[in-house]
Amino acid sequence: IIKDVESKGYKALIITVDAPGLGQRERDMRVKFKSVDLPDNQQKKGNEVKKLDRSRGTAATISTFIDPSVNWNDIKWVSSLTSLPLIIKGIQTYEDAIIAIEHNVDVIILSNHGGRQLDFSRSAIEVLDEVMTYL
Repeated sequence: IIKDVESKGYKALIITVDAPGLGQRERDMRVKFKSVDLPDNQQKKGNEVKKLDRSRGTAATISTFIDPSVNWNDIKWVSSLTSLPLIIKGIQTYEDAIIAIEHNVDVIILSNHGGRQLDFSRSAIEVLDEVMTYL
């Protein structure tokens, strides 16, 4: 997938780490997933193409692409596969900002995924001051 992205001229890779699972989104449950890139009822994962369950809402369908086990070793591995800048979206602490830098991440985006997943997470503006103090 990464080589395909590079060949298409993309300028960076972004990995979202602030939503390991999606919450109950009632509006999304009413909207069925449609993709312009994939034939109906197909999901491509690596070289494997499997049926895509479109009976659920958009968020639930898209969540099948989320891997909640992503960790810093995965970030380091992805970084080793490409010369594209690597962006991590979803940093929520200064400790993770420092670890991101140690793992060759080029850009971090402070985010709590719009606050839609965890009602009690801090906003990005609250985290910004803390991160800037340590960077």
